[in-house]
Amino acid sequence: MPGKAKAQKHTAAELNAKANAAKMAHGGAQGGAAGKDLRKAESVKVMLSCKICGQPNFSGIIDIRQHYDSKHPKATIDEAAYAAMKDAAKESTKENMEQVKAKKAAIPMNSKRIF
Repeated sequence: MPGKAKAQKHTAAELNAKANAAKMAHGGAQGGAAGKDLRKAESVKVMLSCKICGQPNFSGIIDIRQHYDSKHPKATIDEAAYAAMKDAAKESTKENMEQVKAKKAAIPMNSKRIF
């Protein structure tokens, strides 16, 4: 005779991970749904992109220089233009962080999710 128990379809670890991911997706870590936007905005860094190929996510001129050496060896790098681009990106990041701080101050610290 076969066993009478139902076969287990998911492990406890899978179920706990899924429940935790759902909780975090609704802003369960801190601050509710508005807290989720804050956590995303706080992780933003100053990033540059290549002017020739458009490849994004260079954190500084050293990274851009390495990119030019490997991908565009015949082209010359205009470090002054990239320095200006980085300064402009710093300003926009600074403004973004100020907005994040204002939103963070508006969130009550003892907020609870109500079902």
